[in-house]
Amino acid sequence: MAARELRAGEARAGEDGAARARIESLWGAVFSAEGRVHEAADRYERAFALADAAGERHAAASFLVNVGLGRLEQGQAGPAIEALREGARRLTELGRRRDAARALYNLGNAAALVGDDDLAADAIRRASVWAEELGDGPAMAYAAVVAAELAVRAGKLGEASRRLDAAWDDETLPAGIQATLGAR
Repeated sequence: MAARELRAGEARAGEDGAARARIESLWGAVFSAEGRVHEAADRYERAFALADAAGERHAAASFLVNVGLGRLEQGQAGPAIEALREGARRLTELGRRRDAARALYNLGNAAALVGDDDLAADAIRRASVWAEELGDGPAMAYAAVVAAELAVRAGKLGEASRRLDAAWDDETLPAGIQATLGAR
């Protein structure tokens, strides 16, 4: 069903770069949900290029974060970090702190995966501050998971436990996030 609707959207979009970018991003989401990570990443790359060329700054920045996540799913940590860093920078420049906070916790996660704990800690610190200011419980929880991982690596088990406990205490979190926190 989604594929048919997206093909119809492609036909309606015609030469409208911004509309085509949104369709490409939706294709990326569909392919990602189906586990087709290479196709998803290609679509996110196209979405970014189209939005950027159309001058759609917020969309381009958001799609660039998706590019980073797609690269991360493909095991391309270095390029993922570059895209996530640039996406977060652009979102910050646009004043989109909620989106930037989410880009930053993803940047922190990617950096932690490759052992760049300094970059990870900086990104998570910034994400946590903005998420807390905005009352974004899910972003705070995801940032807490990465911060706890960094604390464990540093041998600070008590700090890791406190971070996870504090995040777990937020009863407004979706069940999936609570399951992640509870898996510790």
